[in-house]
Amino acid sequence: VDADPQYMWDSASFDYAYQIWEGLFAYNLSDPDVPMITKLATDFGTWDGFEHTITLRQDVDFHSGTHFNASSVKFTMDRLNFLCNFTGDQGEDDTAYGESIIAVLYSWPDGMPVLNETIINSEYNVTFVLNRQYGVWLPLLTFTASMMLDYEVWEDDDYITEGMSGATSETISGTGPFTFDYNIAGVETQFSRNEDYWQTPSQIEKVVIAVIQDSDARNTAMLNGDVHILDAPNPSYYDEMRSNSDVILYEAGPGTITQYMGMNNNLYNFTWRSAISFAVDYEYLLDNIMEGEAVRLKSP
Repeated sequence: VDADPQYMWDSASFDYAYQIWEGLFAYNLSDPDVPMITKLATDFGTWDGFEHTITLRQDVDFHSGTHFNASSVKFTMDRLNFLCNFTGDQGEDDTAYGESIIAVLYSWPDGMPVLNETIINSEYNVTFVLNRQYGVWLPLLTFTASMMLDYEVWEDDDYITEGMSGATSETISGTGPFTFDYNIAGVETQFSRNEDYWQTPSQIEKVVIAVIQDSDARNTAMLNGDVHILDAPNPSYYDEMRSNSDVILYEAGPGTITQYMGMNNNLYNFTWRSAISFAVDYEYLLDNIMEGEAVRLKSP
């Protein structure tokens, strides 16, 4: 798990980030249609050519007590451009990891950064100036790397870039519904309810994200009541969970995850690639590996 939203690239880190930080926009996961909604912005803004202007909420504070405003937005987006080395100012020893992997999302294929600059118009109004028109700019602002950071806690080029090793309740500060308590590497991370949350505080006082690497142990913990929520339970446990009066099994329906085998076109010509594709036992994969919880894409 990484403690820096602008370096995160895995689902475990995202689960952690959603408790602490928030972006200007988000997707409403409580609605089956998953519409985009405003979070720290009050509206979706206005466009003037390559410029996107938005108004910010005025009733939001970071966990540290820092007030959220336009300076928070500029700090976050300027730092993002720095960590992606779009500015060209990043020195060899300026960060622990060097150029952030998320740079591929915030730049065009030719390397041109999506965002040129962030302009503060007033305490609660900012303008994003893009280098080119970018159709998915709003969705990009929902990503973890675009979540707002507390400029009073960290320097521009000095953040928690070494995983969770430096994370403490004093060095982790967001605007989200939970505050950071502690992390025990490979064991668990605990959060406490943000009593001053700008929306209604959570009904849950404590959240513990536990690490249980063994699949059988995870599912057994759910059946025994040792954990309260288990994401993506093993299909082989479905019947047992359905018959357990203390367990409610929610089936979310089809997902968007695609699993595939990539082949190097320079090493394997069309004939070889076709032969490999025809040699795969798709029914075995679907019935035994995926346990009936997947469908086959169009393929040979």
